[in-house]
Amino acid sequence: MASLKIFINHTEIAFTLETEKNAFEVVTGILTWIKERNLMLSSLKIDNKTVLYPPLAEELKRLELEKIATIDCEAVNVSTYSASLCLTAGEELAILAQALSESHLKTYMEQISKKLTWIRHALLQSSTMLALTQLFMPIIQLLKELESHLYKISRGETPFNKAAIDTLISQALTLLNDHFLLLQTRALTHDLKLLEKIKSDPTYTKEDILTFTTHLKYETYPLLETMGKWTSKIATYFQQDKTPLALALLTDLTGAISLFLTIYNLDTDNKAKKADIVEATKPLEAILKQIVTAFEAEDYVEVSDLLEYELTPILSQFTEKLPKPPNKVQAITEKARSSQAPTAL
Repeated sequence: MASLKIFINHTEIAFTLETEKNAFEVVTGILTWIKERNLMLSSLKIDNKTVLYPPLAEELKRLELEKIATIDCEAVNVSTYSASLCLTAGEELAILAQALSESHLKTYMEQISKKLTWIRHALLQSSTMLALTQLFMPIIQLLKELESHLYKISRGETPFNKAAIDTLISQALTLLNDHFLLLQTRALTHDLKLLEKIKSDPTYTKEDILTFTTHLKYETYPLLETMGKWTSKIATYFQQDKTPLALALLTDLTGAISLFLTIYNLDTDNKAKKADIVEATKPLEAILKQIVTAFEAEDYVEVSDLLEYELTPILSQFTEKLPKPPNKVQAITEKARSSQAPTAL
C-alpha cells in the first residue's frame, strides 16, 4: 500500500489513505479535490496504462490498491478543457460527415458510438462545473439523438438517410461554434489570473514572467481567429432579423475583444515596443467604442456594418503582430499549475 504513488500534473503528491480499497475510491477523492479548484481531469493513467475518461466505475472498482503502483493524473482548467472538447467534437463530427456511408456505419458503429458517448459525458461534466448546463444541453441532446440514429441505421432498424444525418451534424456544429468563443474567453481569463499568481511568487524570475506573458499573448491567436469568424456571423444574424441571437453573440464578442486588449497590452520591458503596442490597439479600442455606442442606441444596422466592414480587417491585422511562443513556457506553466496539487486525499 505504501508503494502506491499518485501524480497530478507530473508532480508526486503526499496523501493519506483512510478507508479506500480500490482505484475508484482513490480517483473519486482526486476528482473531488480537482473540482473544488475549478480544474478537470483530462487524462488518467494507472500503472502507465491510459484509462478512458470519464472512467467506468466498475472498471476502477475491480482494481485493488495492493495491485497498483502508480496513478498518474493530468488536471486542466475546466474552461480550457471544455473549449478543447468543443474543438474535438467539431473535428470528429466533420470527419464523420465526410466519411459517412451505410457500410462505414455498419463497420465502425461501435467506435463511433464510444466516441460520441465520451464527448457527451465530458461536455456534460464540464458544463456542470462551469454552470453552463443550460447552454450545453441542446448540444448534448443533439449528440445523443445523432448517436441513437446512427445506431438504428447500423442495426437495420432505420433506413440510411444522409441528408437527415447531415442536418443533425450541421446543427451540432453550429451550436458548438456558437459556444466556442465563450469558452476560449474563460480559458484565457484563467491563464491571466495564473500570470498574476506567477508575478507574486518570488520563485519565478523576471524572465519567467516575461516568457509566460509572451505565451499568453500568443494564446490569443485562436481567439482572434474565432472573433474574425464571429464578426461576419453576427452581422449576418442582424441582417436576417435574428436579433436576439445576434445580441447574445455580440455580448460574448465584445467581452472577448476587451479581454484580448487586456492581454495584448500586458507590460513589457521594451518601452519602444510598448509604445507600438499602445498605438496598434487604438483602432480596435475606437471601433469597440463605436460598436457599444451603436448597440446602446439599438442601431443594429450600424452595428452590423461596423462588424463586417470595420472590425474584421482590424482583427486580421493583429494575427501578424502576435509573438511566437517561447520554448520554455511549458515548464513554467506546469510549475505554476502543479503548485496547486493537493497534499492529502
